[in-house]
Amino acid sequence: AGRRWRSQSLCAWSPAAAVAAAAASVDAPDAPSAEMMARGHDAFVRASSLLVAAAMMALVAVALADGPTCIAPDSQSLTTATTTPLYEWTSMPFQFPDGRAPEPGEWDKSICVPSGVKVHDGTYYLTFPRWHAAGIPITLGRLSADGSKIEAYPSWDWQEVGNAAALQSIQDIEIDNRGRLWILDVGRAGILDPSPPAPPGAPKLVIWDPSREEVVATHVFSESVISYSHSFANDLVIDQPRGVIYISDAKGAGGVVSLHVASGRERRFEDPTFGVDGKDITVDGSALPLRTPVDGIALSPDTEYFYYCALDSTALYRVKTSVLRDWSATTVATLGTAAELVGDKGDATGGMIFSAAGKLYFGGMQCSAVYEWDASKPLAQTRVLLNNGAAQTTGVSRALASVAGNITDPLSWIDTFAFDGDDVVFTVNRLQQLLFPASAGAYNMAAGAPPNFRVYRIPVGSGTYLTAQRMPASGPTGSVGQGDLNAARTAAIVASAFAFVLAVALWAVVRKLKAATARLRTRSRGVSYQELAA
Repeated sequence: AGRRWRSQSLCAWSPAAAVAAAAASVDAPDAPSAEMMARGHDAFVRASSLLVAAAMMALVAVALADGPTCIAPDSQSLTTATTTPLYEWTSMPFQFPDGRAPEPGEWDKSICVPSGVKVHDGTYYLTFPRWHAAGIPITLGRLSADGSKIEAYPSWDWQEVGNAAALQSIQDIEIDNRGRLWILDVGRAGILDPSPPAPPGAPKLVIWDPSREEVVATHVFSESVISYSHSFANDLVIDQPRGVIYISDAKGAGGVVSLHVASGRERRFEDPTFGVDGKDITVDGSALPLRTPVDGIALSPDTEYFYYCALDSTALYRVKTSVLRDWSATTVATLGTAAELVGDKGDATGGMIFSAAGKLYFGGMQCSAVYEWDASKPLAQTRVLLNNGAAQTTGVSRALASVAGNITDPLSWIDTFAFDGDDVVFTVNRLQQLLFPASAGAYNMAAGAPPNFRVYRIPVGSGTYLTAQRMPASGPTGSVGQGDLNAARTAAIVASAFAFVLAVALWAVVRKLKAATARLRTRSRGVSYQELAA
């Protein structure tokens, strides 16, 4: 309606029409008095100013109308089709440039494990953390529509190990409402190697625009915020309106990092609630010492709360994002009383994500399950969305495993969550077999072996939390990238041209009115307009 109003208003009132109407009134036989013309002139100028202001307000209103908010209905019931993996692989189908064969030592299939997944317009992107410095040729890839090929993304040049300007090890990415990839780089490869090589670079954020195939922004974190040698930049969530991201550092005692991209302001927080419980977690029959601090993170759709949990803990916490956006101090801070215990979610969790409808989706390590929690209700009302009926009950604080399995495929190590339209998407990767091969067993990559890696997609009737956010007019980073500068310049030129034409038209009208006023006054003195003009 706003667009229709704007179009009709601007078309009905054009500068040419205004000039013609003013000229017609000046040349009318029964002209008004000079006093009336003067008052009319002043009124017209005021009305014109109001009209210009109204037109500009309409343009601003239309510009801010982007970024719809999606409200979801209740989750749909599952069917056989929706509980079947969307993609599955025994090993990852990497495609090397020009069809060449991998060089010796370049590709070790047994350590190339998909972790992160994000989707935009039907295109799936997968991350492959470089747990080892050698043998993982691609750390960020783009999946073909049929899932048969994975190509390096953005290109093979971006995958070079040891090049600080390239991508070293990617655990997680996010895609904003404009389709831009926010790529979180750990900064170094070989985090599981006995003697990791010297870090080739620092942890960094790269914002990439696929539509323009260019970098929008890059931020290299300072070592005081994310250690260059003892950190694991794990997951990120985006607050688009404020141009802020929140990151989990899942190494050591753990930490949460806030970054305001436009200004480069960054803060680190450390808190006891980020730490591990120190208990073993049973995953697919193997008791594992998963000593990973703050791992799963999620941002509420209204951007007001940041939720988090450690990998080996069943506790779910949250903190107001206003606390994480306190840029007044530069030292590492604790959350103190700002950290809120939401409750016991009943299972150990890695990845999690909010929908636009305010429902939190997360995986369960012990119960091999996917859960759905409406954040407006108590955490105890968490619903089991999907499980395989082979849950481990050891250490589980609630009887979540009592729900009958609705899937036969093993859901062994549910990792990262995303959205594809109104469907929730997640990866299953048996990561325990990479991290603890002695106790969990190594991957079976032989031809004909069962799939090791899967991607599932389940309809839930709502999109990602990001669709509930209104994008800033200046761009997704809170500042204007090169592409945004081009668009801004174009908009400025159009606006300037419109203002110039409008000003010329108003000047012509005012000149006509002044001439008409002078003519009337001249007639009152008995001097003709022609004589005055001469």
